[in-house]
Amino acid sequence: MKNIPEVSFNKENAKQVNGFELMELKGLFASPKETIDHNPHKPHRLNFFANLIITEGEVNHIVDFEKHNLRAGDVMVISKGQIHAFDEFSQYHGYLIL
Repeated sequence: MKNIPEVSFNKENAKQVNGFELMELKGLFASPKETIDHNPHKPHRLNFFANLIITEGEVNHIVDFEKHNLRAGDVMVISKGQIHAFDEFSQYHGYLIL
């Protein structure tokens, strides 16, 4: 699909452990358009690995156009090259390890 943006890992934002970034989801969703170049709620392809950690609530997360139900305590590995999108309407909290 030609309309799916590819998201790159920004090494300058890596915190604490060299080569990794811990990102709180509420910060990602609240980021102004100047800091991210894509809509996290629309399908986008990663060119790095990510771990999605759900700490509160429940969400249907889309990976490669398949819906996956995640609940508090669940961790999902999103592999390099996969297409995913965050649910815009569910009430949930968590983190991404990039």
